[in-house]
Amino acid sequence: MMDEIFYEIFNNLPRQGPGDVCVSLEALKSIPFPNSEIRMADIGCGTGFQTLYLAQHIKGSILAVDNYQPYLDELKQKAEAVGLDSVIKVQLGDMNALELPAAYFDVLWSEGAVYIMGMENGLKNWRKFIKPQGYIVFSDVCWLKPNPPKELVDFWYNEVPGMMDVRQIQELIKENDYTLIREILLPASSWVNNYYYPLSMNVARLRIKYLHEPDKLEVIESIQYEIDIFHKYSDYYSYKFFVVQSNR
Repeated sequence: MMDEIFYEIFNNLPRQGPGDVCVSLEALKSIPFPNSEIRMADIGCGTGFQTLYLAQHIKGSILAVDNYQPYLDELKQKAEAVGLDSVIKVQLGDMNALELPAAYFDVLWSEGAVYIMGMENGLKNWRKFIKPQGYIVFSDVCWLKPNPPKELVDFWYNEVPGMMDVRQIQELIKENDYTLIREILLPASSWVNNYYYPLSMNVARLRIKYLHEPDKLEVIESIQYEIDIFHKYSDYYSYKFFVVQSNR
């Protein structure tokens, strides 16, 4: 039941988390691709807002993976509509139990989804799917300033218990035998214009729809609280892109 309201809240959004295609493409430019075609997997792709843009800027193919079939269906329809269905293929799958060929992909891409399995688990478990000296590109939320307010710490502890600062992420990348190629901070506009503004429209509409259903209303208000937290404390945290290359 709660899964249903969660997906309803995030229905018809351009993307399911903060992001910016300009930043995505900037991260993509950091990878020295060969002239030959590349193979990319987009893990936790959602409705594939970024997948469609990436597909227009690579020579090769993208396998888009998500655990929610309606998102994949939407991405497939969009890819067909813009003539990218030969480039983008979709696959239903659990991030914690990916069924992908070993040493197959040049790049594993994941925007705002690695927290589901944990960054360290992602770096360790995804390596087997990339070719030797292959790349992983991911974005994750991280602390930007020390001593965040207690209200903010409590919120993110519930959302992402292992949330790290940038230095800790850099150390984790090194400890897991990757080289950090580049990191790029998402600007505040990537949260507001591309995510929270359309999300707030859904929240306002569903708050009226489920006015007399307390369980659903509680979920809806929790999303509003997340938006409010950002407007109060956005100086303390953001998403960052990390482009890393395996040393093996």
